[in-house]
Amino acid sequence: VQQTYQIHLQEQTIEKIEIVDANYHSTLCAKCNQVCHNNCRLDETTVVGAQIFAQCVVMFNGKCQQCPNHCSYIHHYHAKKAIRIRKEKLHDALNDVKQKYGQAQADRTNYQEQIMTISETKAFLEKALKEKIREMKMKSVQLCQLCSSFNLAKEFQYLIRQLNTDVNLLKNQEIKKQTDSLIRKLMNFTRLVEENQEKNRQRRSPMQIIDREQPMKEKSIDIKSQKTDDLIKLYHNTIDPHVITLILSELHQRLQGKSTSPLLTSDEMIFIQKSLEKYSQKSVQELSYVYRQLQKQIQRIIDADILKIVHVNAELLIENFIVQTLLDTKEKNETDPEQT
Repeated sequence: VQQTYQIHLQEQTIEKIEIVDANYHSTLCAKCNQVCHNNCRLDETTVVGAQIFAQCVVMFNGKCQQCPNHCSYIHHYHAKKAIRIRKEKLHDALNDVKQKYGQAQADRTNYQEQIMTISETKAFLEKALKEKIREMKMKSVQLCQLCSSFNLAKEFQYLIRQLNTDVNLLKNQEIKKQTDSLIRKLMNFTRLVEENQEKNRQRRSPMQIIDREQPMKEKSIDIKSQKTDDLIKLYHNTIDPHVITLILSELHQRLQGKSTSPLLTSDEMIFIQKSLEKYSQKSVQELSYVYRQLQKQIQRIIDADILKIVHVNAELLIENFIVQTLLDTKEKNETDPEQT
């Protein structure tokens, strides 16, 4: 195909019209920048648009028949220029264009690869940053337990001041935006640490002052009775490691379909009834397949971030719960038929 293309191009010729210097005068158009009458026989004039140009052989009713837009004679002038027609092969004429096109394509591919690499790196770093923030929160809680007299809030305040100083030096607006977001999260967390430290200081009894390593027990919370949105809010607003562990465990159970958010609306109850009618007669194998598909949908949404459960449609979580419950029941019945 390439050889045929080259042979075809070699057989094609084009005419390139060039304006060159001459030892005689011609009529040219100032608007079109072209020679309209080569070797004009009118007396040479240096006045642009002189009346004499109306008598040029290329004029008809004062309009030039050589100009694409039939320009008026008033736009014409005399100059010692001529037309030279040069023939060349189309392959030669397009060779430079072809090379530039090839280079542009190569650059385009290279830039696309760079964009993909940068985007993937950015997404990876953002995900890693979220994990580090979560890990920092857990470690901070442990530190407060191990050394209750340590002023963790003060250390975070120092870190925030440093970040505020550094962020002013950033040029990239996207990075600056990400850093500002991190600072806001740290400020919120620092506020929670301060509040917790103040509560511990006020509630500490004389015996607890002596035994500083004894952790403060917060009021127990019924995690399972909380809506998913409320659990996420509680997660962000507490530094109690026991509560955090319970929240993460419950969220994991809900993603697995082994627990569910409290059902409060009539629509949710109706959806449960429809789901039971849809799946109750299916076999273990069929339910297993459906459950795997539902899990894939959920995992695509949360992208390994358990806190993104808030982005999962409520009906999808309910359906996941119904299918998993039916599957678990039928598997137990097959294992121990006497329980049916």
